[in-house]
Amino acid sequence: VFSLVAPLPPAPAAAAPVALPEPPPAGEVDDPEDGPPLKVLVSEDHPVNRMVMEMLLSQINADILSTENGLAACEAFERQAEAGEPFDLVLMDMQMPVMDGLAAIRRIRAFERSSKLRHTAIIMVTANALPEHRQSGFDAGADLFITKPLESAVLFQAIDELSEPTAA
Repeated sequence: VFSLVAPLPPAPAAAAPVALPEPPPAGEVDDPEDGPPLKVLVSEDHPVNRMVMEMLLSQINADILSTENGLAACEAFERQAEAGEPFDLVLMDMQMPVMDGLAAIRRIRAFERSSKLRHTAIIMVTANALPEHRQSGFDAGADLFITKPLESAVLFQAIDELSEPTAA
């Protein structure tokens, strides 16, 4: 047990409220009037990071399914595709238990090929930001690579980029 006595100034009356990220400008990403919602699979093992992604995606017209590991993501991806309701976008963490994001992306790409499915946009979202991490994500089959902490503008720009007709 120890004691610390420190003369500190009084705290401010009230802390400033935390501002939520701004939604994308009208006409960008996916407006509700543009048609059916974007079907998004989020695979992230950390509950706070998963909540942040879900909160950001809730600002656009998106149906979101979240998983906690790569294996669960693959199973959800395959189940949705077999039901005729494939995902439009996958947000995949790199390091997760059970099956990591790289193995999950490789399995998703193999499933697409064997089932003759259209190419699904996959964005790797990870704190691993070294060039070799980026390269391993692209080698596994990711279309884009963005780093954490996730910024709403970066996420919405990536989704918009993958929604363009010239995207992979």
